[in-house]
Formats: sequence, structure tokens, C-alpha cells
Amino acid sequence: MTVNGSTVLGVCDPGCFQCASSNPASCSVCLPGYYIPSTTAVSGVFTCLTCNATCQYCQQNKPNVCLSCYPGAIYNNSTQTCTSCPTNCLACSRQNSSVICTSCPTGYTMNLNSTGCISTSNTSCGQNCATCKTSGNSTTCTLCSPGSTLLNGNCILCAPGCSICSSTSISSCVACAPGNYYDQASASCLACSQNCSSCTSQICTACLDGYSLTSTFSCVSTCWYPCATCQSGNPGECLSCMAGYLSNGTSCIADLSCNAFSNCSLCPFGYSLKYTSSIIQTCIACTSSSNCARCSTSNPAQCLNCNYGDYLTSLNVCLACVTGCSNCLSPSICFGCNPGYVAQQAGSISTSSSSQTVQAYQPVTCVACAQPCLTCYNSPYICASCVSGYTFNQNLCVSEFNYAFTIVLNPPTNTSFIDNYYSFLLAVANAAGVNYNSITVLSISYGSVTVQMLVGSSAAPGSAAAAAQQQGL
Repeated sequence: MTVNGSTVLGVCDPGCFQCASSNPASCSVCLPGYYIPSTTAVSGVFTCLTCNATCQYCQQNKPNVCLSCYPGAIYNNSTQTCTSCPTNCLACSRQNSSVICTSCPTGYTMNLNSTGCISTSNTSCGQNCATCKTSGNSTTCTLCSPGSTLLNGNCILCAPGCSICSSTSISSCVACAPGNYYDQASASCLACSQNCSSCTSQICTACLDGYSLTSTFSCVSTCWYPCATCQSGNPGECLSCMAGYLSNGTSCIADLSCNAFSNCSLCPFGYSLKYTSSIIQTCIACTSSSNCARCSTSNPAQCLNCNYGDYLTSLNVCLACVTGCSNCLSPSICFGCNPGYVAQQAGSISTSSSSQTVQAYQPVTCVACAQPCLTCYNSPYICASCVSGYTFNQNLCVSEFNYAFTIVLNPPTNTSFIDNYYSFLLAVANAAGVNYNSITVLSISYGSVTVQMLVGSSAAPGSAAAAAQQQGL
């Protein structure tokens, strides 16, 4: 948009899919879950208001009358409302008078009465299990998380960088994990450049969330709002600001200079444009305790919409999304996840209505990254960075204190080694007194089976516990 003769970047208001080039606060097309009221403000600014929390689309001026529902909810024709699926459930169906869960995200499994999904870490499914089934007192894993393969009812980690591997040859990679590419020369998956989520050889084609692809195919940190441009390597140090903000040196602050002349056309978030006449327009501060992005100018404590990371309640105040969610319409409808969480969804969809055609936001469940991943993507077990004390290596986090060794085995056949691979890992883990997930298998070569491994340890280097682990191994 143009401000005082200069072109500056602007961000459409929350809930807006397309906004006016002259005023990002004036919306022309809303995102699903929002609608534009038929009555237009005197100033000509169109604001997207929220439908009932579970409505994907709603009738204009009737936010509680749903036209369709988001995945994760069921439509009721008689009441024209949507009923949310059970807790952590991706998809559900109606059975008599009950709503039962039919699909869970990776890392979750159905509870016994299908009323919701529970984390596999809270069950006996086992490490790296994505889905399992329970029969009586017995729980069996039926699907492994990406990066592991099902072997004799257990999920075994594939080689580093591998998303799918053969259950008959653990080191044989069928598909590479995101952030890796297949190298013909080594017949293995190698890591893309830093912060790159997909690449062709060493040419990065897409970046992780929070990073942007440059013209030289590298990934740099995306500037933090309201920075328009920022210092390389420092996303919070602004070089220029978005519309509605001005620089105070290294950061951007709300620009309210127009209030002195009563000629405002755009207000920063946390303020709303009060139109008194064609020549008197000012920015009114919303009540800070309500956390509004925009508010009613006649009642600044009453929010019209919220900043990303918050949702609008029935009391017209903005509250924070649930833990791990970065963008939501309600505590149960989430569209994006914070660092340290990965989004799991039932599948992408596209919808349309008579007034708009928009690629629908797809509700997700945010699953915490598995320790020791600090951040992850596509799966809780595919690491993008590591917690303190671990080093990032091909989507795995390897303990900085570990025992590295090579074992040569001479089984009767390679098949017999594969059949007993899980028992082999448990034997090594038990010898060191660690969980088998602390073992990083660097390579396996067949014939006489040669296994190169790292066994992570939480013991202090040089301690009696470390000596005992080494002796045990």
C-alpha cells in the first residue's frame, strides 16, 4: 500500500484472505470461519467477523447458523450447527445419538470406547508407534511413525535421514525424510542445507516454518512482525516497518502520529479506526486486558477479532490458544503450531461458497516433538533441532556423551539377524542401562553383519556410572 507517497508492506487483518491494496484493514474475501456483515461501516472498511467456532462457513449476519463444518466436527441438518469430534480426534462420525472417533493423528491411538484419542506415549504401544490396537490386556502396534519400520510388532528406527525403510533390510532406504535427499553415490539419504525442509541434491526448494528461501537457495529467518525487512540473522532487528508502524531505531512501534491531525486511514493492531466525518478519523486504543486486534470504537473492551495466537470468546474478549497452537478459532479449532510441536491433520480439502472460493484452512492437532527434539517437522520424531546436550545429525539428536563402537556378527542368514534385530538392540540397551532409543545406528552392512552404533549416555563423563556402562557394553 502507499503511505505518504511511499510504498510499504501491509498485513491483512486477522480473518482476511484478501484485503484492499490501499488499506489492509479493509477485507474483500474472508478466510473460512469468518464472514463480512451486510452492513458496511461508514468509513467503507469491511471487517471479517468470526462465525460460530465450529462453522467452516456461516450465513451472513447469522454466525451461529452453519453452512458447513470443519473436519473435526459433524454437521447437524436440523439445527444447522456443528458438533466437535472427541478430544484430539481428527475425524468422527455419528452413531445413534453418540459421536465416535474414526481417526487419530500420528502419535495417538483410539481409546477403548472411541470417545477420543490418547497419546501412544501413555499406552503400551511402544516407542515410535503411530497407531496401535488393544485387544484385552494386549496392545499391538499397527503403524510406525515416519523414520521407523514395523518389525515383529515393534517400531525400529531406520537409518538416519530415512523416512521409510525395508523391514527386511533396516539400512535399505525406500524414501528419504523431509530435509534429506537421496544420494546415488552413497545409496543413502543425506541432509539438505541448514533449515531447509526439501531439496534436490544441495539445491534447497523449501524452508522450515520461520524461514524464507533466498534467491541463492538458502534459508534465512523470516522477519518478526511488524518488521518489513530485518537485519540478516536477526529477525527481531528491524530495518523497515509494516504499514501502521514506524521505526524507533532497531524495532517497530505503533504509528499514531495521524491522531494529531485526525486524518488516520490505517491503525496498528490493538487500535480501531474511529470515523467521525470524512475529515476527522482517529485511532482509538482497544482495552489492553481484552487483547483485541480490532475492537468496537464505541466499546473498546469489546473485541471484533483477535491477533494470531488468540481466539474470540462469546464475551468478545481474546484468549490464548491452547498450548502448542499458534493460530486458532477456538480451543478445539487450531490451524498452526508453535515451534516444538508438529501439525497432524486428516487431509487437505477445498471448499467454496457463492461469495468466495478459498482454499480452506485445515484444522490440525499439535503434537509435541519427542525428546530430545527441540523442534521437529512432519513427525514428532523427525528433528529439526535438539535440546541442550544433543547434537543434530541427519534428523536425529545424538547425545554429546556417547559410546561409539562397531559390532561384527556372523548370523546363519541375514534374515535371522533382521528377525532378532529388536532383541539385539534391547541387549545393547540393557548392557548400558539405557532406553533403546538412546542408540543411534549409523550403518548396517550385510554378509557378516557389521553394525556401527552410538549409545547415548546421561552419565557424567569419567564417573563410576559411565565406567559401568562402558564395561557392560
